[in-house]
Amino acid sequence: MEAIVERGARELAGQVRRRMERATGDSAEDRLRAGIAAVVRQAADPRLAAGVRAVLAAAVTPVPHAGHAIVVLVDDLGSLFAGPARELGAADSVRAGRTIAGAAVAALQHWLLSGHAPDEADVEQLKRFLVAGARS
Repeated sequence: MEAIVERGARELAGQVRRRMERATGDSAEDRLRAGIAAVVRQAADPRLAAGVRAVLAAAVTPVPHAGHAIVVLVDDLGSLFAGPARELGAADSVRAGRTIAGAAVAALQHWLLSGHAPDEADVEQLKRFLVAGARS
């Protein structure tokens, strides 16, 4: 079961990477905003939400000697977000990338587990907040 959960986490990180590569602008902010939106999009799309909700539910109990799916996901996303964070002026881009990833995943979990799909205002607020954090 853990292998399926870890694979789901890696697939989500791959989707985020592709979204960041296709960001409409070339700026670090555009790439970071696209990545954050790709994470939380999983909660806004009912088809995706069901699958991600199942992966997160299965990820609650870690298996000894295996990477916990949430840790794997946050680490993978943090690596993706570190570059834009560095370009935006983060003094410690690795820590900033991981913090942005952790916040985005926490928001995703909240929306999935509460049954509340984020609207455009929710997503925009999260992107604004996390981009501002990267700049601090």
